[in-house]
Amino acid sequence: MLLHPGLFIGGMTSSGLGLTDFGNTHVIGGRSRQFYRDVGKHYRRDEEWLFEPHGASKVFDQYLQLSGVQLELRQFVGRAVVEHRRLREIVMLSGLRVRAKCFIDATYEGDLMALSGVTYTVGREPNSAYAETINGVQVRDKHQFSSHVDPYVEPGKPASGVLPFINESDTAPEGSGDHRIQG
Repeated sequence: MLLHPGLFIGGMTSSGLGLTDFGNTHVIGGRSRQFYRDVGKHYRRDEEWLFEPHGASKVFDQYLQLSGVQLELRQFVGRAVVEHRRLREIVMLSGLRVRAKCFIDATYEGDLMALSGVTYTVGREPNSAYAETINGVQVRDKHQFSSHVDPYVEPGKPASGVLPFINESDTAPEGSGDHRIQG
């Protein structure tokens, strides 16, 4: 069973992000590559990397039909029933109750994890947490934008203040963690 809060499945791909960000299509394989081939069929092509939301949505609906997964839309988790430290049942705000051996919280927010008392991390873990080298704060040797971005209310005038949501503090040390979420 798939419980979803929206009116259709597919996340960003079926909600308007139909321009695939890729450098080399030859490195994309597996289920991802199959998705682009299946979207291509919708447009009568071998593959399609630029598509409309309804094209992606149609492909996801076909996947669900083929899998036999029961889809319940407009479902929001309200309560988690935990017995002996195991999640046994979830109760949706609609009143729907689902009891299962296994649950997967594949949401952006992680509400089911939080309601179940599962430990989790918000933000980037420091490199030191797991002896890794490519997590945590990363500073690149060049700006990530293709053109200059002026952060000031009045372009070129620092005294005018910065635009909303611009962080004026210095970058945290390379490899350090934080509790921020992706914008």
